Amino acid sequence: MSDFTKERKAKWLWGGIIVLLLGGHATIMIGAAYLALSDRSHAVTPNYYERAVKWDETRAEQVKSDALGWDIEYAFGEPDLTGERELVVRVKDAAGQLSDGMSGWVEMFSHKVAGKVIGMEVSVGETVKVKMRESGIWTIRFRGIGKSADDLCLDERQVVLEDWRAGKVKPF
Repeated sequence: MSDFTKERKAKWLWGGIIVLLLGGHATIMIGAAYLALSDRSHAVTPNYYERAVKWDETRAEQVKSDALGWDIEYAFGEPDLTGERELVVRVKDAAGQLSDGMSGWVEMFSHKVAGKVIGMEVSVGETVKVKMRESGIWTIRFRGIGKSADDLCLDERQVVLEDWRAGKVKPF
């Protein structure tokens, strides 16, 4: 075998190794980017900057709500065949009396699919239907306003929801 032939084989061998390594690296990076972008538990919080700027106001509202001594209860019914269940929000004041006439907004999301936030208007004591099919940890946020604007009720908590076919909810 001549030196020219050996040199040509070496060029093809080392050139091929370089192309193979670069191609393999590009494939791995594309795969990693796909996995990172298709993660269902990843979520971008809407208006995050605005919420961060208003943090002091939000904290003051939370302190005011805590001072009023609200006791919030979320009563979940048994799920139907599609995973939809009834939710009743009950709010008691510091004296233990049910707060009639309070309405507000509930939003909830499963930590498995954090980008899918379920939000709805509720009136305290009334039943609403909620499709909660994901098992695991759920975050529930409630913002209610009573008969007067000073009756502000804020709550955020986490509950553990077992498989929707089992229909069990317990506090986190």
